Amino acid sequence: MNEILWALDRLEFELDGERWMLAPEVTIVNGITLFRGSSQRLRTRLLEVLAGLEPPAGGRINWLGRPLMGRALQQFRRQRTYVPSTLFHERHLSVEALLDAVALLWQVQQPQQVIARELDRWGLTAKRKCSLARLSGGEQRRVQLAMSLVPNPKYWMVDQLYLRLDSDAQSIIAHLASQVGRQGRLEAIIATGIDGVSPFGCGAEVDLGAMVVGRKDI
Repeated sequence: MNEILWALDRLEFELDGERWMLAPEVTIVNGITLFRGSSQRLRTRLLEVLAGLEPPAGGRINWLGRPLMGRALQQFRRQRTYVPSTLFHERHLSVEALLDAVALLWQVQQPQQVIARELDRWGLTAKRKCSLARLSGGEQRRVQLAMSLVPNPKYWMVDQLYLRLDSDAQSIIAHLASQVGRQGRLEAIIATGIDGVSPFGCGAEVDLGAMVVGRKDI
C-alpha cells in the first residue's frame, strides 16, 4: 500500500531572485522516492524546502495531511537527516571523528555500536582512522551517507542520491530501501536523482501529478 507523505499547496520557492513553482516528475524505485525533471538546482532547492532548510516563498507543505510548520516542523527536523551533494571542507578530520561528532550532537544511544555498524555497512572500517584528505571522492561520499544514518533517522533525505557512488554502494542503498517501513526506524528515503542515471538499471517514470511529490511503500 502507498501512503502519501508530501502534498504541496501552491508551493513556491525562490532561486536566483526569481520565484518558482515546481511540479517534478517522481520515480519510485524499490521504496525510494526520487524527484526528477526540471534542473538539478531546482530539484535540490525543492528538497531543501521539504527538509525545512529553506522556507518556501509561498504556499505550504502538508506532511501526512497536516501543514509542516511550527511544532510539526520542529518535530520533523528531529526525525530526519539531510545529505547535501557537496563534499566536506574539514578535510583534516578522520572518518571516526566525524561519526563520533554526529553521535554526540544527536545524543545517540550506544554510539560505538552504531558507529561500528555504519562503518561496516559502508565498507569504511579499515579507513576509520584516515583523514578525509586521504580518501577518494567516492569514499568521502560514503562517509557522508554513514554520518547521516548514525542518528537512526525516520526520514532520510539525500541530494543526488547516486552521486560518486559505485555499484557496491548503490547496492547498499538498494538494501536499505528494501527495509523501509519493515525493519528499524527508517520510514522513507526521499532524494533527488541525477540526470541520465537510472537507479539500479530499472524503474519507470511515475506521474503523480503536481500536488503529490512523495510516497512511502509499506
